[in-house]
Amino acid sequence: MLIFVACSKKAQVIPNKPALLPLVSGNKWIYRDSTYDTSAVVKEAYIDTAVLTSRTTTSSAYPGVTFYNMNDSNGWFGTNSYLANYTDVNSSYVLIMDTINKSPYLFFQTSPSDQLLLSSSRYRVDSSCIGALYVYGYATPIVVNNFSCTANVYLIYDCNNLVKEEVIEYVSSSVGVVRIEDYLQKHGDANPTLYLNYSQTLQKFIPHL
Repeated sequence: MLIFVACSKKAQVIPNKPALLPLVSGNKWIYRDSTYDTSAVVKEAYIDTAVLTSRTTTSSAYPGVTFYNMNDSNGWFGTNSYLANYTDVNSSYVLIMDTINKSPYLFFQTSPSDQLLLSSSRYRVDSSCIGALYVYGYATPIVVNNFSCTANVYLIYDCNNLVKEEVIEYVSSSVGVVRIEDYLQKHGDANPTLYLNYSQTLQKFIPHL
């Protein structure tokens, strides 16, 4: 399970920065989701439809910012995720709340250069173990399934300072989330490596007319 970075920025409106996500009720994203075994063999593949519903909420941490419900019952976001665009003088962001009762946290951030450390934090694994999370941004456009994207990479470290999970997010401005890749640690290896466990790839974006 990916652990995200908490945000404490104050909301601002920067008129010259485009919103990353087209958050309009009725917008629809058609994805192809796949799960894999440790040998990179596809175990299951299926079509996944995500729809932006008419449900919205707000957060006192971001006054003036509206969070929109994403119904993605078969995919990464589930049914209780609320997404919002946010901009400041440095970057454009996508914020997310898992439910309307939780505080917003960072899902995606634009970066001015490649492999730039955007944030780092520590998290408690258990009473005797502290792990770490690092988020890197990439500015060079990457074409994914014919969409021009930029990327964020989340590296989650365990108590032994080994990467136990890596999540790569590809976002195309004004289109949305194009691909998510989730890599997990192989168990039983003397020097654990990662394998692609899950992917969600955009096939078509259908804007609401």
